[in-house]
This record gives sequence, structure tokens and C-alpha cells, in this order.
Amino acid sequence: MLDAAVANPQVLKLPEPAVLLLALSDSAMEFEVRVYVNLIDERLPTTHALYAAIVTALANAGIQIPFPQRDVHVRYADPGRGAAAAAVASAAMAAPAPLSATAPPGG
Repeated sequence: MLDAAVANPQVLKLPEPAVLLLALSDSAMEFEVRVYVNLIDERLPTTHALYAAIVTALANAGIQIPFPQRDVHVRYADPGRGAAAAAVASAAMAAPAPLSATAPPGG
């Protein structure tokens, strides 16, 4: 993470970039990367570039970011309704949703 910050040309050398371990939780180590940029207009593109560089560096090191997984249990008073809902949900999961595109205004 620090290498990504130091390598970014928009990040100022002084004050030096820093990486801090903020918390250890059940399934995560939470870090914060602190950097300074010359102009406020450089903040958002620099933040984006740092995120992309860090994700790439983690992937290259074989480190995967875990995402929480949730189980949803749906219960119905009417057993017939539960079976029908399960069939609809199963069909929806099997077929990807179609993508739609809209033309920009005036285009």
C-alpha cells in the first residue's frame, strides 16, 4: 500500500505518505492510507488511482478481499405460495437480467 502511494506522481513527498492499521475485526484488518496532494482538484483522481493500484498489488500478491455473504430465508404461512416463490426466485437466479441502454438527452 505504501509502495502504491509513493509511486503515484500526484502524491506529495512531504508530508510523507503513511499507512496505518486502524482496526482488527473478526474477518478484516482495516488500513488507512494517508497522502497529500498539491491541489484539491487532484484528490479524487489520485484516490481512484491509489485504490486501483492497491487492488492490483493485492491481486498480484495473491491476496483476495473477502466480501460478506448473506443467507436470506423467506418463510410463508401458505406452503403452496412458498413453493411458487421458490420457483420464481430460482428462475430469476438462473437467467441474467437483460441490460438496457438509453440514449443521452438530445442524442
